[in-house]
Amino acid sequence: MTDEALRIREDDQDVRLTYKGPLIDDVAKSRLELETGIESAEVAAGILEALGFRLVRVVSKQRRTFPLSWHGTRVEAVIDQVEGLGEFVELETISDLDGHQAARDTLLLLAAELGLEHSERRSYLGLLLRADSPEPA
Repeated sequence: MTDEALRIREDDQDVRLTYKGPLIDDVAKSRLELETGIESAEVAAGILEALGFRLVRVVSKQRRTFPLSWHGTRVEAVIDQVEGLGEFVELETISDLDGHQAARDTLLLLAAELGLEHSERRSYLGLLLRADSPEPA
């Protein structure tokens, strides 16, 4: 309902807890993200559950990361293979709230240069939940 999320991400290297705020942009998937390392996904999940949070769904993906610099901006380009959804390209950079529009515009120009024509603002979680729900009769 609030378009916010808490995520526990576990990969081969570490475990991270991330708060994702609501979208702050009508064009891109810009949002406040706060992230920190944690020692145990199971303990963090237990704490969140004890506080009343509930697991909505697991998102499983394989990610290939390509760091690059474009017009003086550090960009992380990733290719995600998301189980149940398919393949996606994501372009991301970090900015403060005041600079988010310039960062967004830079990424949109890079996407156009790469021939990425179809933008998806919904999260993988949102796409999976939509795919999971039965079609209305």
